[in-house]
Amino acid sequence: MDATILSFLLLDGLQNGVIYGLLALSLVLVFAVTRVILVPIGELLMFAPLSLVWLLEGKLPGTLWLALALGGAWALMARG
Repeated sequence: MDATILSFLLLDGLQNGVIYGLLALSLVLVFAVTRVILVPIGELLMFAPLSLVWLLEGKLPGTLWLALALGGAWALMARG
């Protein structure tokens, strides 16, 4: 194993550790504030990588259309 492969593996491990740490921090923060265990945290965590994959393929992510539709519905309801 040369230094390039070792550096890639170390950076990959660091990235995974940071992601797991942020996930754990979000679970603790939500539970500490609300005293409710946020079960769908995995779904929320998957929106970002899936949206990134779509953007890298040159497509607009489906979450963008969902956000625009919900924003439009909110704007219509706010107008009365």
